Amino acid sequence: MSKNPIYILLASMTVLLSFAYKEYPKVKNYNDNQLHIYFFDVGEGDSALIKSPDNHLILIDGGPSREVLYKISEVMPFWIETIDLVVISHSHADHITGVLSVFDRYNVKCILYDESDESISNTENQFRTRLEGGEYTVSDELSKLADSDCLPNAISVKGYSLRESAGKNENYESISIFLKYAGFEALFLADAEAPVQKIILDSISADIEVLKVPHHGSSDAFYSPLIKKLKPDLGIISVGENNKFGHPNEEVVEGYSKYGIKILRTDLDGDIHVTSNGDLWKVL
Repeated sequence: MSKNPIYILLASMTVLLSFAYKEYPKVKNYNDNQLHIYFFDVGEGDSALIKSPDNHLILIDGGPSREVLYKISEVMPFWIETIDLVVISHSHADHITGVLSVFDRYNVKCILYDESDESISNTENQFRTRLEGGEYTVSDELSKLADSDCLPNAISVKGYSLRESAGKNENYESISIFLKYAGFEALFLADAEAPVQKIILDSISADIEVLKVPHHGSSDAFYSPLIKKLKPDLGIISVGENNKFGHPNEEVVEGYSKYGIKILRTDLDGDIHVTSNGDLWKVL
């Protein structure tokens, strides 16, 4: 028995409208010539996606699982196949694991990653194997990527780390990213503990708007001199619900609040979306 052509037409229109309804916000945000930062709720780990006003995509860490793929697909139009720059802040599994699945789905142009140290896990071994088999531009310094087309022109991106502490504490090697777009600034501190933050403190003079709170709100990464100097308006804690580490530390959350900093947490607030036109900014 043949199906009613009107039924087929209505069903097709329903599918198309549903698809358009879901894709429209992604397309609108992608083409609005503004800065978008998505802090993904990936459990106990870190992952954030930056969409620059000139449509460069920067992924900072990939979280502890393939969940990052779903998160990217929820905010990027379906036709996006390239990520311009992937930043591996450091080699802990809750930051690097999800990047393996990103390689499977997206064309990655450049990777900011320090491969001079010995690998610390099977996961990092797998990651390095993928680097050997792919056509990626890999560097341990953003300045070395200046001649590539993977860095955006509309925003300034700088990296900081403390390599001389290699081997003592992997968190000390965290590459922190400072982002500036006109009058808007954000600092992504990965798992950087106090010695790394001290270096950043001496390098950044301006107040900032958004701080990605280091080490999931752990007490070993609360450094009040940096907080007092940079005066962020918003602190974002990437953390897993009911995690075994007890993150974030209650005293740390209270400490940020004491300085008048609004705190959002991925375990309580889910994905966090910040956007700016270079002057004004807001959380969507």
